[in-house]
Amino acid sequence: MKTAIVAGGLGFLGSHFANALLGRDDIGKLVIVDNLWTGSRDNEAYLEDPRVKIVHSDIERFLTDMMFDEIYHLASPASPSWYSADPTRTISANIIGAFRLRELLKP
Repeated sequence: MKTAIVAGGLGFLGSHFANALLGRDDIGKLVIVDNLWTGSRDNEAYLEDPRVKIVHSDIERFLTDMMFDEIYHLASPASPSWYSADPTRTISANIIGAFRLRELLKP
């Protein structure tokens, strides 16, 4: 069974993507990390599954001992009105978040 992580998994696209991953029989554990900057707690209802663990955190600061077979990085706003409002935070989520996620990928 595979372990997967979706950063930004409580956003519109992220929650639908995470839900699609749960349709796979080979996913044994799915960790969703979202700081709710543009995501929503309402999307947690779509992800009620015993294989899911939801963590409210910035991806740049997310800490775990787990390693993952699959990593999906959606932890950044996609709307110009959001990312132009705080470009430093957007860049941090994209770049530092990507480096942090890379550290969690199984060899």
